[in-house]
Amino acid sequence: MNNDPVIKKEIWDARVKIVIGKFIITAFQVAFVLMIIILLLEYKVFGGGDAFVKPAVLYFGLPIIGIILLVGYQTSYKPKKVKIDLFTKYLIDYYHSVQAEQVPTDAIVARSFVTDPSLLLVDNIEYLCFKKEGSLCFFPCKAPIESIDYYQNNHIAFTTIKMKETLLRYSPYPNVSRTTYGYDQKKNLQTTSTTFEAISISIGEKNLIFQNSILSLLSPLSKVNTPLKEKESSQVQTPEDIEKRMEKLIRLHDQKMITDEEFATQKKKLLDQI
Repeated sequence: MNNDPVIKKEIWDARVKIVIGKFIITAFQVAFVLMIIILLLEYKVFGGGDAFVKPAVLYFGLPIIGIILLVGYQTSYKPKKVKIDLFTKYLIDYYHSVQAEQVPTDAIVARSFVTDPSLLLVDNIEYLCFKKEGSLCFFPCKAPIESIDYYQNNHIAFTTIKMKETLLRYSPYPNVSRTTYGYDQKKNLQTTSTTFEAISISIGEKNLIFQNSILSLLSPLSKVNTPLKEKESSQVQTPEDIEKRMEKLIRLHDQKMITDEEFATQKKKLLDQI
């Protein structure tokens, strides 16, 4: 176990969230149900009395509770312990990388809505965004215990992604929906579809979609970068212009950089201009 107090606290919180909390809830539920069964047997079948209650609790109720909890540990809680061990190693590597990359504590959190292997960007991952030496920088946020499998499966790299500010262009983008993860009050993992406000950032031929919380970092560029909607309103769109934009949209969709829903929305907007 790492001796860093921050890491130790996060490991403990994760244990409470997915192992200990669930175990205690289940234990109380099992104990309560079995006690009710014992009391019903006592009063309805055997007529009650202390001569029955104590042996029933000791020789019938407690062993069954123990067996049920043991089975639950082997089938449910033990695999979660493996997940805790994975999370522990992940946290140690993550915090070491944050220090090595000198990620500022006041970085802005923004979710990515595209996957770009060349830039090491992954869809539906939150990034710490900050400006450094004339570049807009992205470093992956720490994975919550709920999403550790998703982070591991997508091989999220602990490295800073840098984009030169002078090459960036941005424009408004329709809202985007993504699946988010969390635990309910009974400590069961739940998935929820969440809608985010988004913004499109272009760098060269690449179109990247981010949560619009990143907009505050792009504000100094607003004087030189005209948003897409303003460009469209200031000039007449010829059929050739629309055709080129349609080709670009299809290319983004083919490269899996936008979802089917986003493709359909943007396609309809282009067709409405014809």
